[in-house]
Amino acid sequence: MGYVSVGCRAAFLAAFVALAGPAAGQSGPPQAPPTQGCDALVTGAEAPTVAGAVNMDTGDKRIRLGDVVTVTGKNLDKLFDRACAGRSVVLFLNGWPLADVRPNPPVNPAAGSLNFKLVNRHFGEGADNPWLPILGSPRFRPLKVKVSVGFANGFAMQPAQNALPELELKVLSEIRLLIWGAIFIGMLVTFWYLVRHTTVLRDPGPAGTEGLYSLSRSQGALWFFVILAAYLFIGIVTGDFNDTINSTALILLGIGAGTVLGSAAIDAQKKADATAPTPPEKSEGYFHDILSDANGISFHRFQLAAWTLVLSIVFITDVYRTLAMPSFNTTLMGLLGLSAGTYLGLKIPEATTKTKAS
Repeated sequence: MGYVSVGCRAAFLAAFVALAGPAAGQSGPPQAPPTQGCDALVTGAEAPTVAGAVNMDTGDKRIRLGDVVTVTGKNLDKLFDRACAGRSVVLFLNGWPLADVRPNPPVNPAAGSLNFKLVNRHFGEGADNPWLPILGSPRFRPLKVKVSVGFANGFAMQPAQNALPELELKVLSEIRLLIWGAIFIGMLVTFWYLVRHTTVLRDPGPAGTEGLYSLSRSQGALWFFVILAAYLFIGIVTGDFNDTINSTALILLGIGAGTVLGSAAIDAQKKADATAPTPPEKSEGYFHDILSDANGISFHRFQLAAWTLVLSIVFITDVYRTLAMPSFNTTLMGLLGLSAGTYLGLKIPEATTKTKAS
Protein backbone atom coordinates (compact mmCIF):
# COMPACT_ATOMS: atom_id res chain seq x y z
CA MET A 1 0.00 0.00 0.00
CA GLY A 2 2.88 2.37 0.72
CA TYR A 3 4.34 1.84 -2.72
CA VAL A 4 0.95 2.50 -4.33
CA SER A 5 0.50 5.70 -2.33
CA VAL A 6 3.94 6.96 -3.29
CA GLY A 7 3.29 6.12 -6.92
CA CYS A 8 0.03 8.00 -6.96
CA ARG A 9 1.65 11.08 -5.47
CA ALA A 10 4.42 10.95 -8.04
CA ALA A 11 1.94 10.62 -10.91
CA PHE A 12 -0.13 13.54 -9.57
CA LEU A 13 3.00 15.72 -9.26
CA ALA A 14 4.10 14.90 -12.80
CA ALA A 15 0.67 15.77 -14.19
CA PHE A 16 0.64 19.10 -12.27
CA VAL A 17 4.10 20.04 -13.60
CA ALA A 18 3.03 19.17 -17.14
CA LEU A 19 -0.04 21.40 -16.88
CA ALA A 20 1.76 24.28 -15.15
CA GLY A 21 4.75 24.23 -17.47
CA PRO A 22 3.45 26.61 -20.21
CA ALA A 23 2.29 29.12 -17.59
CA ALA A 24 5.73 29.05 -16.01
CA GLY A 25 7.41 29.99 -19.25
CA GLN A 26 8.12 26.53 -20.64
CA SER A 27 7.59 25.86 -24.34
CA GLY A 28 4.01 25.57 -25.57
CA PRO A 29 1.78 26.33 -28.56
CA PRO A 30 2.55 29.71 -30.33
CA GLN A 31 0.51 32.72 -29.15
CA ALA A 32 -1.41 34.95 -31.64
CA PRO A 33 0.13 38.44 -32.01
CA PRO A 34 -1.77 41.31 -30.29
CA THR A 35 -4.31 43.26 -32.42
CA GLN A 36 -2.94 46.49 -33.90
CA GLY A 37 -4.47 49.59 -32.28
CA CYS A 38 -6.26 52.34 -34.21
CA ASP A 39 -3.59 54.99 -33.54
CA ALA A 40 -0.84 52.69 -34.78
CA LEU A 41 -2.95 51.83 -37.82
CA VAL A 42 -3.35 55.45 -38.98
CA THR A 43 0.25 56.47 -38.27
CA GLY A 44 2.14 53.48 -39.64
CA ALA A 45 3.93 52.99 -42.91
CA GLU A 46 0.63 52.78 -44.81
CA ALA A 47 -1.16 55.56 -42.95
CA PRO A 48 -4.02 57.42 -44.68
CA THR A 49 -2.91 60.49 -46.62
CA VAL A 50 -4.82 63.27 -48.40
CA ALA A 51 -4.01 64.13 -52.00
CA GLY A 52 -6.78 66.41 -53.28
CA ALA A 53 -10.10 68.13 -52.61
CA VAL A 54 -12.70 69.64 -54.95
CA ASN A 55 -16.31 70.78 -55.04
CA MET A 56 -18.14 67.58 -56.01
CA ASP A 57 -20.80 69.38 -58.08
CA THR A 58 -18.60 71.83 -60.00
CA GLY A 59 -15.20 70.15 -59.85
CA ASP A 60 -13.46 73.41 -58.97
CA LYS A 61 -11.89 74.82 -55.81
CA ARG A 62 -14.68 77.21 -54.80
CA ILE A 63 -17.07 76.08 -52.07
CA ARG A 64 -19.69 77.49 -49.72
CA LEU A 65 -21.91 76.15 -46.96
CA GLY A 66 -24.25 73.52 -48.36
CA ASP A 67 -21.81 72.25 -51.00
CA VAL A 68 -20.33 68.73 -51.04
CA VAL A 69 -16.54 68.42 -50.85
CA THR A 70 -14.85 65.35 -52.32
CA VAL A 71 -11.57 64.45 -50.61
CA THR A 72 -9.22 61.99 -52.32
CA GLY A 73 -6.18 60.20 -50.94
CA LYS A 74 -4.51 56.88 -50.18
CA ASN A 75 -5.43 54.26 -47.58
CA LEU A 76 -8.50 56.21 -46.48
CA ASP A 77 -10.24 52.90 -45.77
CA LYS A 78 -8.01 52.45 -42.71
CA LEU A 79 -9.99 55.20 -41.00
CA PHE A 80 -12.95 52.82 -41.05
CA ASP A 81 -11.04 49.76 -39.86
CA ARG A 82 -12.60 47.62 -37.13
CA ALA A 83 -9.85 48.75 -34.78
CA CYS A 84 -11.17 52.33 -35.11
CA ALA A 85 -14.80 51.46 -34.42
CA GLY A 86 -16.50 54.13 -32.35
CA ARG A 87 -14.33 57.00 -33.63
CA SER A 88 -16.04 59.52 -35.90
CA VAL A 89 -14.37 60.47 -39.18
CA VAL A 90 -14.84 64.19 -39.90
CA LEU A 91 -13.61 66.88 -42.26
CA PHE A 92 -10.75 69.15 -41.19
CA LEU A 93 -10.41 72.75 -42.40
CA ASN A 94 -7.21 74.61 -41.51
CA GLY A 95 -6.47 71.92 -38.96
CA TRP A 96 -9.81 72.32 -37.13
CA PRO A 97 -12.06 69.24 -36.88
CA LEU A 98 -15.68 69.94 -37.89
CA ALA A 99 -17.61 67.61 -35.60
CA ASP A 100 -20.85 68.01 -37.57
CA VAL A 101 -19.35 67.33 -41.03
CA ARG A 102 -19.07 63.58 -41.53
CA PRO A 103 -18.85 61.42 -44.67
CA ASN A 104 -22.10 61.25 -46.60
CA PRO A 105 -23.06 58.70 -49.27
CA PRO A 106 -21.79 58.01 -51.81
CA VAL A 107 -18.68 57.12 -49.76
CA ASN A 108 -16.03 54.76 -51.10
CA PRO A 109 -12.92 54.91 -48.91
CA ALA A 110 -11.50 51.77 -50.57
CA ALA A 111 -11.42 53.67 -53.87
CA GLY A 112 -9.66 56.60 -52.21
CA SER A 113 -12.48 59.18 -51.94
CA LEU A 114 -14.77 60.58 -49.25
CA ASN A 115 -17.63 63.08 -49.64
CA PHE A 116 -18.53 65.66 -46.99
CA LYS A 117 -21.56 67.97 -47.06
CA LEU A 118 -20.75 71.34 -45.52
CA VAL A 119 -23.49 71.77 -42.94
CA ASN A 120 -23.38 74.07 -39.94
CA ARG A 121 -25.95 72.97 -37.39
CA HIS A 122 -26.81 75.16 -34.41
CA PHE A 123 -24.86 74.61 -31.20
CA GLY A 124 -26.70 75.45 -28.00
CA GLU A 125 -25.65 77.97 -25.38
CA GLY A 126 -22.39 76.99 -23.74
CA ALA A 127 -21.50 74.43 -26.44
CA ASP A 128 -18.29 74.72 -28.45
CA ASN A 129 -19.00 75.51 -32.08
CA PRO A 130 -16.39 73.75 -34.27
CA TRP A 131 -17.12 76.19 -37.10
CA LEU A 132 -16.12 79.25 -35.06
CA PRO A 133 -12.42 79.33 -36.13
CA ILE A 134 -13.53 79.07 -39.77
CA LEU A 135 -16.61 81.32 -40.01
CA GLY A 136 -15.97 83.78 -37.17
CA SER A 137 -15.44 87.46 -38.15
CA PRO A 138 -16.57 86.82 -41.76
CA ARG A 139 -15.31 88.89 -44.69
CA PHE A 140 -16.43 89.32 -48.26
CA ARG A 141 -13.36 87.82 -49.91
CA PRO A 142 -13.14 84.00 -50.04
CA LEU A 143 -11.26 82.27 -47.24
CA LYS A 144 -8.49 79.86 -48.26
CA VAL A 145 -8.73 76.66 -46.22
CA LYS A 146 -6.47 73.61 -46.13
CA VAL A 147 -8.48 70.38 -46.34
CA SER A 148 -7.87 67.07 -44.62
CA VAL A 149 -9.75 64.28 -42.83
CA GLY A 150 -9.32 62.57 -39.48
CA PHE A 151 -11.04 61.66 -36.25
CA ALA A 152 -13.18 64.18 -34.40
CA ASN A 153 -11.13 63.76 -31.23
CA GLY A 154 -7.82 63.33 -33.03
CA PHE A 155 -5.61 64.97 -35.61
CA ALA A 156 -5.71 65.61 -39.36
CA MET A 157 -4.19 63.13 -41.77
CA GLN A 158 -0.96 64.19 -43.46
CA PRO A 159 -0.71 65.21 -47.15
CA ALA A 160 0.27 62.68 -49.77
CA GLN A 161 2.81 65.16 -51.18
CA ASN A 162 4.24 68.40 -49.80
CA ALA A 163 1.12 70.25 -48.68
CA LEU A 164 -2.56 69.71 -48.04
CA PRO A 165 -4.99 70.68 -50.83
CA GLU A 166 -6.59 74.14 -50.57
CA LEU A 167 -10.12 75.30 -51.29
CA GLU A 168 -11.69 78.78 -51.38
CA LEU A 169 -14.59 79.02 -48.93
CA LYS A 170 -17.12 81.74 -49.68
CA VAL A 171 -18.43 82.72 -46.24
CA LEU A 172 -20.94 85.46 -47.11
CA SER A 173 -23.73 84.62 -49.53
CA GLU A 174 -24.35 87.56 -51.86
CA ILE A 175 -27.95 86.52 -52.54
CA ARG A 176 -28.89 86.24 -48.84
CA LEU A 177 -27.03 89.46 -48.07
CA LEU A 178 -28.81 91.35 -50.85
CA ILE A 179 -32.31 90.10 -49.96
CA TRP A 180 -32.16 90.39 -46.19
CA GLY A 181 -30.03 93.54 -46.28
CA ALA A 182 -32.63 95.26 -48.44
CA ILE A 183 -35.42 94.16 -46.10
CA PHE A 184 -33.57 95.41 -43.02
CA ILE A 185 -32.68 98.76 -44.60
CA GLY A 186 -36.30 99.12 -45.68
CA MET A 187 -37.37 98.61 -42.06
CA LEU A 188 -34.89 101.23 -40.84
CA VAL A 189 -36.04 103.78 -43.42
CA THR A 190 -39.68 103.15 -42.54
CA PHE A 191 -38.96 103.49 -38.83
CA TRP A 192 -37.03 106.71 -39.38
CA TYR A 193 -40.02 108.12 -41.29
CA LEU A 194 -42.32 107.15 -38.42
CA VAL A 195 -39.98 108.79 -35.90
CA ARG A 196 -40.05 112.03 -37.86
CA HIS A 197 -43.79 112.12 -38.56
CA THR A 198 -45.50 110.15 -35.78
CA THR A 199 -45.29 109.60 -32.02
CA VAL A 200 -43.66 106.15 -32.28
CA LEU A 201 -40.76 107.32 -30.05
CA ARG A 202 -42.64 110.06 -28.19
CA ASP A 203 -44.71 110.10 -25.04
CA PRO A 204 -48.36 110.96 -25.63
CA GLY A 205 -48.82 114.70 -25.20
CA PRO A 206 -51.93 116.81 -24.73
CA ALA A 207 -54.44 116.74 -27.57
CA GLY A 208 -52.96 118.23 -30.72
CA THR A 209 -49.32 117.96 -29.54
CA GLU A 210 -46.61 115.40 -30.35
CA GLY A 211 -45.12 115.02 -26.89
CA LEU A 212 -41.46 114.64 -25.93
CA TYR A 213 -39.07 111.91 -27.08
CA SER A 214 -39.13 108.91 -24.73
CA LEU A 215 -36.06 107.21 -23.24
CA SER A 216 -37.95 103.97 -22.51
CA ARG A 217 -39.31 103.70 -26.05
CA SER A 218 -35.88 104.47 -27.46
CA GLN A 219 -34.35 101.66 -25.40
CA GLY A 220 -36.99 99.20 -26.56
CA ALA A 221 -36.51 100.21 -30.20
CA LEU A 222 -32.71 99.93 -29.96
CA TRP A 223 -32.78 96.37 -28.58
CA PHE A 224 -35.37 95.38 -31.17
CA PHE A 225 -33.22 96.49 -34.11
CA VAL A 226 -29.95 95.20 -32.58
CA ILE A 227 -31.37 91.71 -32.07
CA LEU A 228 -33.11 91.73 -35.45
CA ALA A 229 -29.85 92.70 -37.19
CA ALA A 230 -27.96 89.97 -35.27
CA TYR A 231 -30.57 87.37 -36.19
CA LEU A 232 -30.41 88.26 -39.89
CA PHE A 233 -26.60 88.43 -39.95
CA ILE A 234 -26.20 84.98 -38.39
CA GLY A 235 -28.73 83.57 -40.84
CA ILE A 236 -27.00 85.20 -43.83
CA VAL A 237 -23.66 83.59 -42.95
CA THR A 238 -24.72 80.21 -41.59
CA GLY A 239 -28.09 79.70 -43.24
CA ASP A 240 -29.59 78.97 -39.80
CA PHE A 241 -32.75 81.03 -39.25
CA ASN A 242 -34.38 78.67 -36.76
CA ASP A 243 -32.24 78.32 -33.64
CA THR A 244 -30.27 81.54 -33.20
CA ILE A 245 -32.44 83.45 -30.70
CA ASN A 246 -31.21 82.67 -27.18
CA SER A 247 -32.34 83.47 -23.63
CA THR A 248 -30.18 86.62 -23.42
CA ALA A 249 -31.92 88.11 -26.46
CA LEU A 250 -35.34 87.37 -24.98
CA ILE A 251 -34.40 88.92 -21.62
CA LEU A 252 -33.07 92.06 -23.31
CA LEU A 253 -36.28 92.42 -25.30
CA GLY A 254 -38.21 91.81 -22.09
CA ILE A 255 -36.31 94.53 -20.20
CA GLY A 256 -37.00 96.98 -23.01
CA ALA A 257 -40.70 96.08 -23.12
CA GLY A 258 -40.99 96.16 -19.32
CA THR A 259 -39.44 99.61 -19.15
CA VAL A 260 -41.87 100.92 -21.77
CA LEU A 261 -44.86 99.44 -19.94
CA GLY A 262 -43.69 100.73 -16.56
CA SER A 263 -43.10 104.20 -17.94
CA ALA A 264 -46.53 104.27 -19.59
CA ALA A 265 -48.20 103.18 -16.35
CA ILE A 266 -46.44 105.91 -14.37
CA ASP A 267 -47.43 108.55 -16.94
CA ALA A 268 -51.04 107.38 -16.88
CA GLN A 269 -51.12 107.56 -13.07
CA LYS A 270 -49.65 111.07 -13.11
CA LYS A 271 -52.34 112.26 -15.49
CA ALA A 272 -55.05 110.66 -13.38
CA ASP A 273 -53.71 112.34 -10.22
CA ALA A 274 -53.24 115.79 -11.80
CA THR A 275 -55.55 118.45 -10.40
CA ALA A 276 -55.10 120.78 -13.35
CA PRO A 277 -54.26 120.30 -17.03
CA THR A 278 -50.53 120.19 -17.70
CA PRO A 279 -49.42 122.76 -20.28
CA PRO A 280 -47.78 121.13 -23.33
CA GLU A 281 -43.99 121.19 -23.45
CA LYS A 282 -42.04 121.77 -26.63
CA SER A 283 -39.37 119.27 -27.61
CA GLU A 284 -35.82 120.62 -27.30
CA GLY A 285 -34.29 117.89 -29.42
CA TYR A 286 -34.02 114.12 -29.16
CA PHE A 287 -31.03 113.81 -26.81
CA HIS A 288 -32.18 116.64 -24.55
CA ASP A 289 -35.63 115.06 -24.23
CA ILE A 290 -34.47 111.54 -23.32
CA LEU A 291 -31.73 112.66 -20.90
CA SER A 292 -33.66 115.40 -19.08
CA ASP A 293 -36.23 115.38 -16.33
CA ALA A 294 -38.08 118.41 -15.00
CA ASN A 295 -34.87 119.84 -13.54
CA GLY A 296 -32.55 119.28 -16.51
CA ILE A 297 -30.11 116.52 -17.45
CA SER A 298 -30.65 113.61 -15.07
CA PHE A 299 -27.98 111.10 -14.03
CA HIS A 300 -30.33 108.12 -13.76
CA ARG A 301 -31.51 108.73 -17.33
CA PHE A 302 -27.94 109.12 -18.54
CA GLN A 303 -26.98 105.90 -16.72
CA LEU A 304 -29.72 103.87 -18.41
CA ALA A 305 -28.87 105.30 -21.83
CA ALA A 306 -25.13 104.68 -21.35
CA TRP A 307 -25.44 101.04 -20.24
CA THR A 308 -27.93 100.32 -23.02
CA LEU A 309 -25.55 101.74 -25.63
CA VAL A 310 -22.47 99.96 -24.24
CA LEU A 311 -24.14 96.55 -23.98
CA SER A 312 -25.64 96.89 -27.46
CA ILE A 313 -22.14 97.49 -28.88
CA VAL A 314 -20.80 94.47 -26.96
CA PHE A 315 -23.72 92.41 -28.26
CA ILE A 316 -23.08 93.37 -31.89
CA THR A 317 -19.32 92.77 -31.59
CA ASP A 318 -19.81 89.28 -30.14
CA VAL A 319 -22.28 88.36 -32.86
CA TYR A 320 -19.81 89.35 -35.58
CA ARG A 321 -16.94 87.51 -33.90
CA THR A 322 -18.73 84.30 -32.89
CA LEU A 323 -21.73 84.14 -35.25
CA ALA A 324 -23.95 83.51 -32.23
CA MET A 325 -25.93 85.73 -29.92
CA PRO A 326 -23.88 86.24 -26.72
CA SER A 327 -24.96 84.90 -23.37
CA PHE A 328 -24.69 87.74 -20.86
CA ASN A 329 -24.19 86.54 -17.29
CA THR A 330 -26.61 87.36 -14.52
CA THR A 331 -24.43 90.24 -13.32
CA LEU A 332 -24.66 92.12 -16.60
CA MET A 333 -28.37 91.42 -16.96
CA GLY A 334 -28.91 92.54 -13.38
CA LEU A 335 -26.96 95.73 -14.04
CA LEU A 336 -29.19 96.67 -16.97
CA GLY A 337 -32.29 95.71 -15.01
CA LEU A 338 -31.12 97.79 -12.04
CA SER A 339 -30.59 100.82 -14.29
CA ALA A 340 -34.08 100.40 -15.74
CA GLY A 341 -35.58 100.00 -12.27
CA THR A 342 -33.77 103.10 -10.98
CA TYR A 343 -35.05 105.08 -13.94
CA LEU A 344 -38.65 104.00 -13.32
CA GLY A 345 -38.39 104.61 -9.56
CA LEU A 346 -37.01 108.13 -9.93
CA LYS A 347 -39.49 108.95 -12.67
CA ILE A 348 -42.36 108.93 -10.16
CA PRO A 349 -41.39 112.10 -8.23
CA GLU A 350 -40.86 114.02 -11.47
CA ALA A 351 -44.57 114.84 -11.31
CA THR A 352 -43.96 117.16 -8.32
CA THR A 353 -42.84 119.88 -10.71
CA LYS A 354 -43.95 119.27 -14.27
CA THR A 355 -44.23 116.35 -16.65
CA LYS A 356 -41.15 115.47 -18.66
CA ALA A 357 -40.15 112.72 -21.08
CA SER A 358 -40.47 109.08 -20.03
